[in-house]
Amino acid sequence: MNSNFWKAVSLAAILCGLSFGCKAPEVEERPVYQELAEAQLLARLAQSPTNFNTLKASVDMEVSSPEMKSPRRLDGLIALEPPDRIRLKAKGALIPDPFDLASDGQTFLVHIKIEDIDDWYEGSVGELESAEEFVLRPDRLAEAFLMAPLVPEEAEFDTTLEIYPDAYIVSVIYPAHDRTAVLKRVTVERVNLTVSEQVFFYEDGQAALVASYRDYIDIDGAGLPKEVNLFWPEEEFRLSLTLSRIKMDAELPEGIFTPRMPESAQPIKIGGN
Repeated sequence: MNSNFWKAVSLAAILCGLSFGCKAPEVEERPVYQELAEAQLLARLAQSPTNFNTLKASVDMEVSSPEMKSPRRLDGLIALEPPDRIRLKAKGALIPDPFDLASDGQTFLVHIKIEDIDDWYEGSVGELESAEEFVLRPDRLAEAFLMAPLVPEEAEFDTTLEIYPDAYIVSVIYPAHDRTAVLKRVTVERVNLTVSEQVFFYEDGQAALVASYRDYIDIDGAGLPKEVNLFWPEEEFRLSLTLSRIKMDAELPEGIFTPRMPESAQPIKIGGN
């Protein structure tokens, strides 16, 4: 083949691109990993990761535990008011209001009515340190729902940092029983600096709660996960939540965080003596 042939091929390629819109090969964008110093990362985590005064959203929820015959799908609402007010209320197709958790930051009320379970729990948030076995601790759920700072600023706590190609892992530690114990572990993605997982620990080192996050959306410059998965390994209890119809800074109904218990209920007191 002579040089004129290759000139013709080159000209045809140019004309194809200019006149006929031939699609150029796609170039895969490489992720840009953030480079933060330890002090910068800790300062970021010491602030609340959310950027709202109130949040109200519809929620699709799946509940599973060894006591249940199969996972149960529920739908309802979630309302949050930082730093510690929570309302999570959901129901199934046949049973009204089988799951209800409310806390105003001082007191809490929980009602679970699924299959053979029909229990009411109440207590004071300040007394929950003596009730580690109660999985639905609203103070821990406030952190799990990203309403509270991810690392504490108290001087008695310390932190360690592990750096991986795609993530930062920060462990919060505190002295307990003359040894160092891990309080929680936070995994931060290096691409967008969103939190992908939090693991809370008992004093004996066992994982108490694993919270993972997916499908972040940007709201006023702050990331909010639409999917929150909560798993209590020891109890094999799981809550999976998907948020939709999210409303930020909306006015919430009065008393939404302090529902009344029916007079017929016989609540189980959590915490205290």
